Amino acid sequence: MHKYRVVERWSDGSRIELRCQTGLYHVVRVLSGTPAANATLIGDKPHLGFGMLACSLSGRIFRVIFESISHAGLSFGRQGLHGIAPNAPAAVSHSSAVNAT
Repeated sequence: MHKYRVVERWSDGSRIELRCQTGLYHVVRVLSGTPAANATLIGDKPHLGFGMLACSLSGRIFRVIFESISHAGLSFGRQGLHGIAPNAPAAVSHSSAVNAT
């Protein structure tokens, strides 16, 4: 079992960044719920693809997809994965706006 700590959470709850017991960082997409900030998770070894992690305090299980693994530092920092900032509000679509001029 590998041990992780949640170090970043995207505001939309879709992704978290984890720091593992070896000091490396990993980005995972959360498929079932979102663990709390600074939560300690245990589970699968970091690998690209599906995995299962459990909160060591509550025992809650989180199904995840490891999207990016084994970075020496925060892998996406304040830019976020694919340019989505981890703590930014969700984007608003203006495609239905009507020009009143």
